[in-house]
Amino acid sequence: MINEKDRMAVSCPDGTEMGEVLLSRYRRIKLPDWLGPEWTGELVISPSLPPNGVWIFTLPLWEAMQQHIMALNSYDKLNSAAQRLVVGLAEHVLPRLDGSYRIPIAIASKVKLPRKLVLVIKAKGLALLPVDAGQS
Repeated sequence: MINEKDRMAVSCPDGTEMGEVLLSRYRRIKLPDWLGPEWTGELVISPSLPPNGVWIFTLPLWEAMQQHIMALNSYDKLNSAAQRLVVGLAEHVLPRLDGSYRIPIAIASKVKLPRKLVLVIKAKGLALLPVDAGQS
């Protein structure tokens, strides 16, 4: 349930929502409370395609996405690279005591994230993108 008072997102015409998130110098992010309780437990963080941001999934959403990506024809070089990037570098993360999540070092070294990010909310998961990429 999204509390309208706490909502800091902007609705887009295609049904996605966007909001700003800051990345701490320790690669930690704090997801907004209005996302709901399903976004407070164990999550899966993976590089996005193209690798300019990260995707964040709950476990059921990740299982569906992983099956979809692994069903691609692996003989195609682009599909194979996508499988190695997204599924190969994906990591399960647990929240820290303060409720923040740390971006894993393997993903942070592959994707150079700026401090200010745009949180894009879609039906299949979340994306953290650089501010200029999220606005296009």
